[in-house]
Amino acid sequence: MYPNLLGELIGTMALVIFGDGVVANLVLKDSKGNGAGWIHVCWGWAFAVTFGIYTAWAFGAPQGDLNPAVTLFKGIRGVYPGGIAQVIATMAAELVGGILGGIVVFFLYSNHWAATEDPGLKLAVFSTGPARRNIGANFLTEVIATAVFIVSIQTIFKGTELTGGDVPVYMIPVLVGFLIFVMGAACGGPTGYSLNPARDIGPRIAHAILPIPGKGSNDWQYGLICAAAGPFVGGLVAVALWGLAGN
Repeated sequence: MYPNLLGELIGTMALVIFGDGVVANLVLKDSKGNGAGWIHVCWGWAFAVTFGIYTAWAFGAPQGDLNPAVTLFKGIRGVYPGGIAQVIATMAAELVGGILGGIVVFFLYSNHWAATEDPGLKLAVFSTGPARRNIGANFLTEVIATAVFIVSIQTIFKGTELTGGDVPVYMIPVLVGFLIFVMGAACGGPTGYSLNPARDIGPRIAHAILPIPGKGSNDWQYGLICAAAGPFVGGLVAVALWGLAGN
């Protein structure tokens, strides 16, 4: 087994517990954070990513991808010594982490599911969805946003190289967290910014299998096309863009 898999699984699980927990606090009836607003989501997901990366590091995943689209980018760039087999195994670990994280959030908010009447809000805890549904436009949004996100991550690391490594390594997750905040604030309006197949599809699977009172559709059409395929294509675009910069 590859040594990074446990870290990617636990790190992605932590990411989803924090991130989906933020959304649950926002949308579920009678939760103390009900109606807190979009900035609550942006900050919550920002720190969810930050501490997800720290968790992945602590459990033996030095890359701390937490995101199959990022893993795809790095796999094509030759970062993983195990090649395609390690890339696929890493993506699978991230997906399992997303499922487990969704299950934890279900139990965390066990007293609020039955009280929440709208099945769409229950699905929103676990997965992204469009503000205005248009599969083509929603797919394009996720492609663009993910490409911008991944290239921006690379600029953080490139910047530390250009300045002689002046940014301490433990600050990298914080900078990525700030990046997630601005991604949500700038690019999250149309689709809720999946950017990450494991973060969306993993908890969506949890929504499908859990005994959530009054739940509705899992909306697999949107999930598989926009929230999953969109970020993967965005990862491929990021590979091309970063290559054009001579990297």
